[in-house]
Amino acid sequence: MAFFLTEDDISQTIERNIGDSELVTNLLIKYQEEWKPLVKSLITLSQQILNTFKSVKDQLIDIEIINMPNMLKYQSKVAV
Repeated sequence: MAFFLTEDDISQTIERNIGDSELVTNLLIKYQEEWKPLVKSLITLSQQILNTFKSVKDQLIDIEIINMPNMLKYQSKVAV
């Protein structure tokens, strides 16, 4: 079985993608005021996640591995 793209296939795909990009851009412009709270929330959430990561990345955690002879290897439990 052979698979190939013609020049027309590629042109149509590019035209559709350009059209989709224009549509998204137009929607963003049209609903700019409605998007602002969402964008602010996403930025705030991203900053909170980054701050949380920074605060926990250098902390040590104690991990205890409990060996249970009757369990398969992939069923071993880890207590944190």
